[in-house]
Amino acid sequence: MKETPRQSRADSSAARIVYLIAIGIGLLAIMFAPFTIMFAASCTANTCRTGLGTWSLGLTVGGVAVTLLITGMKIGSAGRRGRSQFKWALIAIVGVFASSCGGLVLMKVAVTPIPRPDVSRQVGEVQASLGQLPGVQRVSVNAVEDVFASVVLTADATAGQTKAVIQSFRNETTRPEFQQRKFVIEVRNTSGTSTFASQASGLDTAPDLVERWLALQRAFAADEVKWDHRKYDFGHTDDVLGDISVRLETAADHTALTETYRRLAQDFPDLSTARWKISAKSDRVGSLHSVGRYPNELEISVWNRLNADQEHSHVVVMAPRSVSEKLDSPYLKDAESLAQKHLPIIAELGVPITYVAGFDIIGATSVPSARPVTITVGGCTKRRYPLNPVEQTLADQYEKC
Repeated sequence: MKETPRQSRADSSAARIVYLIAIGIGLLAIMFAPFTIMFAASCTANTCRTGLGTWSLGLTVGGVAVTLLITGMKIGSAGRRGRSQFKWALIAIVGVFASSCGGLVLMKVAVTPIPRPDVSRQVGEVQASLGQLPGVQRVSVNAVEDVFASVVLTADATAGQTKAVIQSFRNETTRPEFQQRKFVIEVRNTSGTSTFASQASGLDTAPDLVERWLALQRAFAADEVKWDHRKYDFGHTDDVLGDISVRLETAADHTALTETYRRLAQDFPDLSTARWKISAKSDRVGSLHSVGRYPNELEISVWNRLNADQEHSHVVVMAPRSVSEKLDSPYLKDAESLAQKHLPIIAELGVPITYVAGFDIIGATSVPSARPVTITVGGCTKRRYPLNPVEQTLADQYEKC
C-alpha cells in the first residue's frame, strides 16, 4: 500500500530522529575509544595489547563510518522514491551499536593486563648471585612491576668490583622469564647517601659509568652524589650520561658551588655533558644547574654577583635558561628593586632567560602585592594580569614580544 503524504512525513521525521541518534552514538564511541587506550592503567604500565587496541579502534571508526554512510544513502534514496526510510534508520542504529560494542569488546581485551609469569624464583636467584659478588654488602631484588635491584657496596669496594655488579645484573636479566619486564638497578655507597641508577636501555654503558660514579662519590666523600642514568619519557635525561647531582653537606655560601664546578672541570672533564645540579644542604645557598657542559666563566661571574648582593636577602637558583631569586621579604617593591639591579647582570649572558623574583616564586597567589616579578630577558612572558609601572618598564627594556 502506498503511503499517504501524512504517513510519509511521519516516517521521514522518525527516520531522521533515529538516524541522528545513531550519529550521536557513533560519535561518542569514536571519541571515547582512543581515551580508553590512553588512560588505561595497564597501557600506562606497558602491559596492554596495543596492537589489539588499534584493531578495536579500526572496527569502531570503520564500522560506524561505513554504516552511517550506506544507511544515509539508502535513506535519501528511499525518500526520493516515496518509500519507507525508517527501516534504514533502524539498520543504522543497529549497525552503529554492533560496531561500537564489537570495538568495545576488543578494547576490553586489549586493556586487560597481559598476564606475566611468576618470577619469584628467578628473582631470588638474581639476588643470591649479586649477593655473592666481592664488594657487595647487601642486596635486595624484587619484581612487583619492574625487576628492581638495590645493591649496597662495602666501604672498600673497588672500581672493578662495582663494574662487575652492573655487568652481572645485565647478564642475569637476559632470562626468558624477564622478557615482559623492565629492569632497574640502583647501587648505593655504604651510608646510602650516594646512588647510581640505571635501567635496561643503559645497562650496556652503565658498567663504565658506575666506575666514574664511584670515583666521583669518593672525591666528594662527605657529600651526596646521585647519578640517574635512567631515560624518562619526558626527555629529562641525556642519552649518554644522564642526571648527576652533588649536594654539598657543609657549604657555607654560593662560593662552595662555584669551586665544586671548577673542581669537576679539572678532575672530571669527561662528565661535563651530563645534566648537572650542584646544591647545598643549607636552604640558604641555592643551586646552580648546567646541561651538556660545565658553566663558563661568564655564567660563574653572573652566579657570584647575583648571590653576593644580599641587600635584599634571597636565594638563587640558576639554570641555563632560567634564574629565580626567592626573597625573604613578601613585599613586591623589594622584588622589583632586586630585579632592577640584577636584570642588567642577567642580560650579559646574551641568551633568553626567564627571570623570577619574589617571596612566592611559583606565583600561586593571585594577590598583586604578593605576586613575583617575572621578566623574560630576550623573550616574551605570557601574563594574565596587568603590569604595574615598574614591571612594565622592565618588560619594555628587556623583553622582545
